[in-house]
Amino acid sequence: MGRGSGKTAKCIKMLQYLRSGRTVKIKEIAAFLDESDTFDSKDEVEQKKAMRNVVEYRKELEKAGYIIEYTSGQNGGYKLASGELIPSVKFEDEEQKSLVEAAAFLRGRADFPWSSAFETAMSKLFASVKHDEEEPLLAIQIKKGTMSDKQIAERYNTIEYCIKRKDKLLMHYLSNDNQVRERIFHPYKLFIYNESWFTIGYCELAQDFRVFKLVRIKDCHSIGQKFRKSRLYNEKDHFDEFGFKGPGSGPNPTNHDEWIHIKLKLTGRPAMWVKDSVYGKNQILTEVENGATILECDMHYRSNTIRFALGFGEDCEVLEPKWLKEELVRQAERILEIEKPKS
Repeated sequence: MGRGSGKTAKCIKMLQYLRSGRTVKIKEIAAFLDESDTFDSKDEVEQKKAMRNVVEYRKELEKAGYIIEYTSGQNGGYKLASGELIPSVKFEDEEQKSLVEAAAFLRGRADFPWSSAFETAMSKLFASVKHDEEEPLLAIQIKKGTMSDKQIAERYNTIEYCIKRKDKLLMHYLSNDNQVRERIFHPYKLFIYNESWFTIGYCELAQDFRVFKLVRIKDCHSIGQKFRKSRLYNEKDHFDEFGFKGPGSGPNPTNHDEWIHIKLKLTGRPAMWVKDSVYGKNQILTEVENGATILECDMHYRSNTIRFALGFGEDCEVLEPKWLKEELVRQAERILEIEKPKS
């Protein structure tokens, strides 16, 4: 049973790998299923044995109804036929409703570059099941990025490929000082933060873990060299129950990126709509006199905290910390200085 279940797991993983739609060399599949960083250093006998196993997995998948095409030659390999077997799906009412709601939600998102493909896929799916529900009407204000959905998807797919293969990524990246630099990057993970796609991993230029925003990547590609995931990398250093901890997260964050406890007194409309969301850790909302609301929470990244408080305008009084109040006063004075007419 143990050997059979292991073979089944390998077949499923191989099928998932082939679903990229491209032609994949048998040796590449064997290296992927090997799940180690040492496949290329193994002797020829072991590599050939692993490749023979891939041939056997192909036979098992074809018995199950999947069509896996084989092309010979230097650029040949296995490819999953476009007319692959799709299992019949039966949804409960609540499950189907959740898919309809999710489709409508994603349609209005600016951070989902596969909206068009998702719409097509959902149309095919719903065509095969009972679907009498009227789709929900959503009015979403979209924050559109400067990069097209196609460009985001291209960068995502390239980075995802490098993550799966443990390939080093060469990219030209627009840094915070507005300069484009060439970087060799070991990508570990893709994630969404503040409505944008990011990747985290090890940067050879910085010789440390770094986070890069996909819309700032001018171009990128695999250089065909393998990397080993650093033992110093701990995902808990960068992510918690709130998601990504912020650009300054990690085992050695700089002082200005530490968690900041803020206490704001909000009046006017912000006193009402601040109750709609969670803005940080340990959030507490307290109603006080004259319809005002006290917001307390822990936020990360100093510049984000300043922008957050500035966004409330005259409806915000900073109670804590003192440096934040002083910073808002300084910026207001600077704005007034800029606005003064020249004599």
